[in-house]
Amino acid sequence: MTRQLADELSSKPPKVGRGRLAQDIAAAVGGVPGAALTAGPGIPIGTQFRGGTIAGVGFSDGSVFIQIVVTDFAFLRVVENVRKAVRDILQSNGVEWSVNVHIADLDLDIGLAIR
Repeated sequence: MTRQLADELSSKPPKVGRGRLAQDIAAAVGGVPGAALTAGPGIPIGTQFRGGTIAGVGFSDGSVFIQIVVTDFAFLRVVENVRKAVRDILQSNGVEWSVNVHIADLDLDIGLAIR
């Protein structure tokens, strides 16, 4: 892909509004085993739209920011699966934005019993 084409795709608006896009992304991330969206600690990431807020999905200048809690030991695979799911949604809406996935927390069952 040429730099000019990449610039055009990154500046092109999606086929749907950001609220709908955030909802579609949230649904896609929700389908990834081992991942759950979270607003995160500190300043929360989210998208507000008429009718609600999607925690853990944010947009800025041709980028999507995803914040998740990982519940699987193979957390790098979870991150890659989240990134792919989000890219698929973006591409189906005609945009090629960068996808940034941040692990806000790990919630792993290590199988230890405390007595």
